[in-house]
Amino acid sequence: MDQLRGVYVKELEKQQGKITDILKQAPALSLALLNILQDQNLIDKDKNIDLLSQSLVKFKRAGRITITLQSLQTWSRKLKVTAIGQTCS
Repeated sequence: MDQLRGVYVKELEKQQGKITDILKQAPALSLALLNILQDQNLIDKDKNIDLLSQSLVKFKRAGRITITLQSLQTWSRKLKVTAIGQTCS
């Protein structure tokens, strides 16, 4: 069972890495990106805090500040403090 779990986790991290790479390269901001960032389980926010930060900067530059983005920004700040192995910027 542990071997199966290990294979599952490895594949999950691989697929999450692919999603993160695509999102980092995507030039356009979209509601899909916002939804992915808000999803607690789709990508590991602790490992991808840079994606979250970069996306928030892109949304701000585009002038797309909403209540949802403000709450996401607040959550991002809190996450940076507790993210394992990450530095606050």
